[in-house]
Amino acid sequence: MNKQFERTLRVRQEDIRGKTDAEVFAPGQAAAFRANDLQVLKAGASMEFEEVAVHEDGPHTSIVCKFPLLDAEGTVYATGGIATDITQRKRVEEALRRSETRYRELLDNTAYGIYHCAPDGQLLEVNPRWRACSDTLQTKNS
Repeated sequence: MNKQFERTLRVRQEDIRGKTDAEVFAPGQAAAFRANDLQVLKAGASMEFEEVAVHEDGPHTSIVCKFPLLDAEGTVYATGGIATDITQRKRVEEALRRSETRYRELLDNTAYGIYHCAPDGQLLEVNPRWRACSDTLQTKNS
């Protein structure tokens, strides 16, 4: 492991070297990491995973590229990995989803008809109340 891994997990290399995932991580995490390692070993090919590890400040999500390590004879003997922490991106995506949900609920449940149109006048989006008013007007004009 490199220095960034040590900083991220807040462990020293000499304290973790030789240990299994089960000795370092919670049981569920360790099992998930091991399952991914076994997939790489079985396939004998690089694979990418999204893995979650619980740290002191909460869960951290990483994109992990795992790959087989080969001995001098070309036999797979272990897996290696490169992890990129995407926790902040995941948090921003979740905040955006929550914001979109609030916006959608407000738009769909307001008593007012709301529409959004392009500069050329093409309707891009309307809420249910606008649609109901529009349908009422079309019925009256028919």
